[in-house]
Amino acid sequence: MSTVKVDTLVASDGTSPVTLTKQSAAKAWVSFDAYTSISVSESFGVSSIDDDATGDFGVNLSSAMSASTYAVQGTLDGSPYDNRALTSATGTKTSSAFDVVTLNANTGGLLDFDNNYYLVHGDLA
Repeated sequence: MSTVKVDTLVASDGTSPVTLTKQSAAKAWVSFDAYTSISVSESFGVSSIDDDATGDFGVNLSSAMSASTYAVQGTLDGSPYDNRALTSATGTKTSSAFDVVTLNANTGGLLDFDNNYYLVHGDLA
């Protein structure tokens, strides 16, 4: 069995970082709080979040996807209703942004939650 050990992985030109343009890894992800105000906790490949209305957000990608048919996976938890929340990618979806809504699973009403997590899978442009 062989072992590969590296400290730095670069593209074939020897200086550029390796890109994941044709890999199956997530191309973008974000964790944000929307309960009191929009604040991004951590992200990769996301430039900003738009607060469109209560429970309605836009996620803007730093790098465009090859088409608007990429997959978005989301989950949320925390205040105000632990374990009673639903999320859905909905509305406008372009190669560089998508909309999501967050709902109270009991009433179906739009609500802001404090722990919002979204992943984007697909091919970068």
